[in-house]
Amino acid sequence: MSQAEYLREHEGMNSGVTGEAKAYFKFKDKDGNGELDEAEWMAGKQRPLEHWWKQFDRWWEKNNRNNSVTKDPLSVDPKPVIEKQDQVKNKSKINTLTVEQAAELVTETGHAGQKQDLNLDSLTEINQEVARELAKFQGESLFLNGLSAIDKDVAQELVKFQGKRLSLHGLRSIDKDVAQELGKWQGNDLQLDGLSEINTSAAQELGKWQGLYLDLNGLSEINTSVAQELAKFQAKRLSLNSLTAIDKDIARELMKFPGSFVLKGLRSIDKDVAQELGKCQGNYLNLNGLESIDKEVEQELGKWQGQTLHLYGLTSINEKVAAELANFKGDIELNGLSEINTSVAQELAKFQGANLRLVGLKSIEAKTLALLKVNPKIVLPNIQPRNE
Repeated sequence: MSQAEYLREHEGMNSGVTGEAKAYFKFKDKDGNGELDEAEWMAGKQRPLEHWWKQFDRWWEKNNRNNSVTKDPLSVDPKPVIEKQDQVKNKSKINTLTVEQAAELVTETGHAGQKQDLNLDSLTEINQEVARELAKFQGESLFLNGLSAIDKDVAQELVKFQGKRLSLHGLRSIDKDVAQELGKWQGNDLQLDGLSEINTSAAQELGKWQGLYLDLNGLSEINTSVAQELAKFQAKRLSLNSLTAIDKDIARELMKFPGSFVLKGLRSIDKDVAQELGKCQGNYLNLNGLESIDKEVEQELGKWQGQTLHLYGLTSINEKVAAELANFKGDIELNGLSEINTSVAQELAKFQGANLRLVGLKSIEAKTLALLKVNPKIVLPNIQPRNE
């Protein structure tokens, strides 16, 4: 790479950045021929990035005042021992990046292999050029949860990341343009748990995303129009864990989504909402936040034709609810029950679905345990019955 080619990447930037780039090139060009070969470029790459830039900043500030460039600031111990976890620790402290820093960070982390994650959660802001460099990372996951806002140009670069997971939990809101760009990302898992609200136009753009898992666990409420747009998302799972209550109209729109649902924020639902949730088209329906249900609610949920119904939040049930649960044809997770009485056990023992998990039981009478053990489809913990 020639100096002209290297500096071309810095066109349009301020004079300070351009000067920094020239100085960087000069001290990397060990043989002074105006060209950087691979050996010169990689020299010193084993040093921790944060440590290197602190040295360079001090060196640059000193020499910029004198309008001169002195010796290479990296003329220190040529064989430092750097542990991998120390590098990760350094990355966790980075809150700003230049284009050159981003490029070097991506190069260093990429050497660890394609299953490596790049966690830059302490980074609070980036521009389009830095985003372009970070998107070149070849690992599985890119974590940028410290960013509270991004514009369309930054989003446009980030979606070029070819990994599986893009985590932007720090974003508090996004407009239609940003949502439109994020909707073009071709990865699997888009994480946007920081969004506390979303309008219909942004939801419409996110609904076009072709990934697998969309996490919007920061939304505490949505209207029917937003639910309608999110339901157009064609994937495996939609998570909305901060919704603490929904009405039947919102539930009806959400259940048009073709995948599984995670709605762990719901504390209670009525019969009408349960009737709509029973139309879920995915393999699992996670309602672990429900603290209690009555016979009518479970009767509606029991009509669901999916694979696994998660009800971890239930700490107690009566025999009428147990009778309805026993009619479910798939798997039921009731691991929140720490104890049950004989009448409830008698009903659960009639379960004829795939599996009924009761692994959270801590205390049970011998005769009650015996009732449950008769049914091989009931999964129990290794527990000693208490004396009657």
